[in-house]
Amino acid sequence: MFQRTAAWGWLRHIKIQLHLVVWRLFEQTATALVNAIDAKDRYTHGHSARVAEYSRKIAELAGKNAEECDFIYYAALLHDVVRRGIYAL
Repeated sequence: MFQRTAAWGWLRHIKIQLHLVVWRLFEQTATALVNAIDAKDRYTHGHSARVAEYSRKIAELAGKNAEECDFIYYAALLHDVVRRGIYAL
């Protein structure tokens, strides 16, 4: 019984670690996309980051939980990537 419980605990730990790695990769990818777009357009440089920060602050003030605030932050951060990225090609 102890071995089974220990195995489940170990698997849960691995799952959490994998989730954290995937989340870090997502954060880095999103930031890299935004930085690449911002580097090509000096006029709007920093716009997406400002929108993301304001959006997160509004979500926090609205009483959203941390996960919802993160979702809103990244949605706002990436809101211009497709439009500005396509025109940059």
